[in-house]
Amino acid sequence: MEGQEQSIETFEILKAILDNSPESIVLISPEHKVLAFNKVIKEILKLFFNREIKEGDDFRDFVAPGSQELYQTTFKRSIMGTNEIVVHQTTAENNSFWFEFKMNPVYSQAGILLGITLTAKNIDKEKRMQMEIENLAEMFEAIVENASESILLFDREHKILMFNKTAKDRLYFYTGKEICIGADFKDYLNESNINSFLVAFEKALKGYRSGAERDLNEEYNIDLWVLSKMFPVYRRSGELLGVSLFTIDITERKQAEIAMAESEEKFRKILESVPLAILILDKDLKIRIANYATEEVFDYSPEELEEKSVEILVPERFRALHLQNLKQYIERPSSYGLRTKRLTTALKRGRKEMIAEVNFNIVQIKNEDFILLIIQNVTDRIRAEQKNLNQLRRLETIAWQQSHEVRRPVANILGLVNTLKKEDLKDFEKEMSLDYLFEMTEELDSIIRKIVQYASNSHHG
Repeated sequence: MEGQEQSIETFEILKAILDNSPESIVLISPEHKVLAFNKVIKEILKLFFNREIKEGDDFRDFVAPGSQELYQTTFKRSIMGTNEIVVHQTTAENNSFWFEFKMNPVYSQAGILLGITLTAKNIDKEKRMQMEIENLAEMFEAIVENASESILLFDREHKILMFNKTAKDRLYFYTGKEICIGADFKDYLNESNINSFLVAFEKALKGYRSGAERDLNEEYNIDLWVLSKMFPVYRRSGELLGVSLFTIDITERKQAEIAMAESEEKFRKILESVPLAILILDKDLKIRIANYATEEVFDYSPEELEEKSVEILVPERFRALHLQNLKQYIERPSSYGLRTKRLTTALKRGRKEMIAEVNFNIVQIKNEDFILLIIQNVTDRIRAEQKNLNQLRRLETIAWQQSHEVRRPVANILGLVNTLKKEDLKDFEKEMSLDYLFEMTEELDSIIRKIVQYASNSHHG
């Protein structure tokens, strides 16, 4: 009787504990019979199985089919006196949750096994978050492992904490050494770059980032350019985890930059070899390149012109129109023709004006459109041409004005010559005709001398 009263008292205590516990708890007899349960597990089991649990029920009826084997195995070990903890995803009636199950044997004060307490803690939110973190970590690891960049992580003493496949392959290719966790990274470096590594490493330990381009041909006799970036890595708490080194292959980009630089150098040499003034303008009409011949034309050195607006070479009264035409040309070059030549007024240093012949065309540099201007100072040529034109016009005027005076004596001379051809002329008539002919010839000679003198005066004037 005393044992039964003690058992009843024990059950009452357990029942009180169960009802006031926030966790899902059920007490199961060694024969799987439900001895007691709390409100929490009652509600959960009703959600999963659409039925209420009662004392005396076989608890195996409330175990999902997919969890039966795990339940039986864990229950047997707990009956043998061990405390069991199992994390398991339970699925029933289209409901699925992650639980942490604990099975503990319960004994009376006399040491008699009363049953097994099954405690179920809903850890679905935490588990799914953990799984998501693990998935992200796995994805991150896969990304790092398959990255084309070499990635390493060091501790404060330069010891390797982590590396990816690219880092492993490259270091073996450069040095012939196999990389391993815990190795001092300085052992993989040449003496020529240990110092620069240590300087960048110390900066990273102090929270600074650094980067440098390196030609590995100089270090390892390999035709490869890399960009190395070193930076500190912190935990969420802000504690320094270590220093990371990213090494990116930039060979293709660097070769393109070198080729571009060589092309630009060749281009500049060609420009400097041209005896004509050449300006290259960007879309904002800023002078980007000027060759040395521009100094002879404008009295400005190339350094003085570059990065200046081309408007400094245009008289103010023409400035708005010229700049508008140039902008229209770079926007619609086809409407002007591929090559355009124009005479215009330009400004030299000191605001001296000159007449310039300008050829302009569109050129592409690094896939960007620029205006190429070839400029000649034609002031002297234009003035000479104008002077010759003026002289020609004056001579035309002279010829027009004097022609009627020349025609009169010439007509008289022709008439006298025809008279002298007659055979029946008397001697005095011949003598008279010859006297007139002489007078007309002298008159013609006088007129011609006047014309020549006037023309000569016009030329020198």
